Amino acid sequence: MPEQIFISLSVIIGVVLLSMGIMKIFKQPMIIGYIIAGTLISIFLPWMLHGNSAFQSFSNIGISFLLFMVGMELNPKIIKELGKNSLIAWFLQVLITSLIGFLIARGLGCNPITAIYIWAGFAFSSTIVVLKLLSDREQTDSTFWRLSIGILIVQDILVMLVFLAIATFNNFHGGNALPVIGLLIIKILGLGFGIYLLSQYVIPKISPKIAESQEFLFLFAIGRCLILGSIFYYLGFGIEFGTLIAGICLSNSTFKYEITSRVKPLRDFFIVMFFVLLGSQINFTGIVKFLPQILIFSLFVLIIKPFITMLIFGLMGHTKKNNFLAGSSLGQVSEFSFLLIGIGIASGQIKDPNILSMITVVGLISIAASSYFILYGEKIYRAIKPILKRIPWSRNKNVVKINQKHSDIILFGYGKFWSNLYQSLKQKHERILVIDERPAIIAHLKSRKIPCIYGDAGDVDFLEELNVKESKMIIGTIKDFQANMVLLKTMKTNNPHLIIILVSNHVQDSIRLYEAGADYVILPHYIGAYHTSLMLEEYGFDINKFLTNKKLQIQDLENRHNDQMIEALQGKMN
Repeated sequence: MPEQIFISLSVIIGVVLLSMGIMKIFKQPMIIGYIIAGTLISIFLPWMLHGNSAFQSFSNIGISFLLFMVGMELNPKIIKELGKNSLIAWFLQVLITSLIGFLIARGLGCNPITAIYIWAGFAFSSTIVVLKLLSDREQTDSTFWRLSIGILIVQDILVMLVFLAIATFNNFHGGNALPVIGLLIIKILGLGFGIYLLSQYVIPKISPKIAESQEFLFLFAIGRCLILGSIFYYLGFGIEFGTLIAGICLSNSTFKYEITSRVKPLRDFFIVMFFVLLGSQINFTGIVKFLPQILIFSLFVLIIKPFITMLIFGLMGHTKKNNFLAGSSLGQVSEFSFLLIGIGIASGQIKDPNILSMITVVGLISIAASSYFILYGEKIYRAIKPILKRIPWSRNKNVVKINQKHSDIILFGYGKFWSNLYQSLKQKHERILVIDERPAIIAHLKSRKIPCIYGDAGDVDFLEELNVKESKMIIGTIKDFQANMVLLKTMKTNNPHLIIILVSNHVQDSIRLYEAGADYVILPHYIGAYHTSLMLEEYGFDINKFLTNKKLQIQDLENRHNDQMIEALQGKMN
């Protein structure tokens, strides 16, 4: 038996590697490769997966680690920092998407319970796919990424509540509901109080000692995930909910990134089995039967759902480009949707097991297509821009108001150390306008009576609306090369006499910006190294000079730290 599992696992990994190589060539998410591998194995080697409890256990472990990792990203403070706009956008997006999805499912002949499961599955987008693709493209600082992640974070929390509701419903077998609900409340309060005590008073004290050994830290994280998952399972909440809570409790840990880096390879290995088994469950007879539904639901997920998201962001005052990029990035089925449908089938609430095959195929189509939307979003936006102009987006009213005044200096970006730059400029120039793409920072600036406006430096439509005819200088603090080029060319076209200062992390990008007309490009690493060389030349080996400079720098950093809003926002984004 152990030898058979070993041989089967080696064959499965071999097929997965081959499938991943093909996905790599076509620039598709690896998740699709896993599912295709499972489908191929189920066709040519059906005995290898079907009825094999070992691989089902591997799959369950993978889901546990996946939820554990997702939980570590769900810092409770993030929701507060995202602000009410993200909550409103999420609520409207889920409400409208769910209603339309339910009506489509009912119109296609699904019974009410199955329709509810289907719309719940389609309402969620894939956190894993979006985060991976945008991280690979180094776009985690972009405005549309923040809009997307705001929706995804709240969706993940909703998933957690849905799993809790399902676990509670499965434990209710008729009769008086009050004892069941009462016992549930007692369990929640007891678990919440116990986890709070451990997280606040026990874990912080023992974590530094645990972290002294990387092996101890790794096993501590794994143990916490498995133990809490088991406790929640025996209390009737389900393993999934327990592992998600285990991750959330570590989201504020000082050693969060060390834990994440060590658990991630383990999660990646075991999660392969979940998607492989998912692919093996595709019934091609069922696919033919549900072909019209697959096509309709795929169009719904890829077009209608993103359009609803775009429209909501537009009505909230965001720019057209960011609305499109954020909406299109969410046009796929979540990995949690497969798990949700699987729970519905296992509980008997979904009668037709072919529904999972249908959802899986829709997931494959939507993940594949949306990955292209994310990778080539800006090119697609430029191609369909004439069509988008016909949609009644909400225009940023603040632009109209701010354009009635003239600004000598326009500063794009206020976070990190650029707030100090504003203070220095303010001493010599009164007419300074701050433009930032983070709504929370704009709200903070307005509370301090600082002239500001929400906007994206890489959005041509927004830049063309700005009145820069009498402005003297533009200072851009963003590091994205494409956004800097858009800002540079648009501003120079509107006012050739503008002095434009930009920031770059790469020498080649700096040269290209200079060639395109930039007047000065700040290279932080170059300036830092140059400043350090001057300091070493002046101080030599005099320790007293270093200590004096250290005191001054600590004092300056403490003064910067007093701006709690900026520090909190930057801490979240980093």
